[in-house]
Amino acid sequence: RTAGPKHRSSSIVESHSIVEPHATNPRLAPFFWLAAVAASLASALAYKVRNNLDPWTTPFPSRKQWPEGGAPALVQLKRPTLLVDSPAAAWPALERWTISYLSLHAGALSGVWTAQQPLLLYFAERGGDFGLRAPPGTPAFKAGVRESEMSTAAFFNASNSGELLYCAHNLAALGKVVAEDVGSLASFDVGEATQRTRAIVWLGTRSVTALAHYDTSHNVYVQIIGRK
Repeated sequence: RTAGPKHRSSSIVESHSIVEPHATNPRLAPFFWLAAVAASLASALAYKVRNNLDPWTTPFPSRKQWPEGGAPALVQLKRPTLLVDSPAAAWPALERWTISYLSLHAGALSGVWTAQQPLLLYFAERGGDFGLRAPPGTPAFKAGVRESEMSTAAFFNASNSGELLYCAHNLAALGKVVAEDVGSLASFDVGEATQRTRAIVWLGTRSVTALAHYDTSHNVYVQIIGRK
């Protein structure tokens, strides 16, 4: 299970969905897994080439202390970075957030996606050029998933039964208690007037797998529960 907010500085409205293209033919699943791995490796190598990095020797991602220049300095790196001692290290959520705590205090989850297979491919409104995505507006029944609303407790209970669930949710909409467990986002402001900073909580159950993908905005991902 995973639970953690991703800080998105963006003026772009993205539409996220989960696509399961081989749900109707399980025999093809291994081929899609191989394609997923190949696509992820190709994406990483292409990133290094675009940024004049040696594709074979450059560490990926690099490990770095939170810079004195803050988020704007991170943007200048133009590469994924594993951050140490970021402002998130002081969040109360790191101590308070457990499955039982979130089940008790977090509000209802909207837009929970349930899939039949663990490999989940999502599309973004501006992400159609990156391959292995469903066209925008693909109905859920064609994508092999269904969308629903449920309590946080029901989400975690379903995960214990082996269901494959995934959700991206605005932190503020989950209620005042859990929102206050995350500190000020001012440290994550990239200093661009056309963008705004907000916190998104990503929840996924065991075995759910998503491809490496290319976001259209700057993100800082903070892992709080489980692993990703």
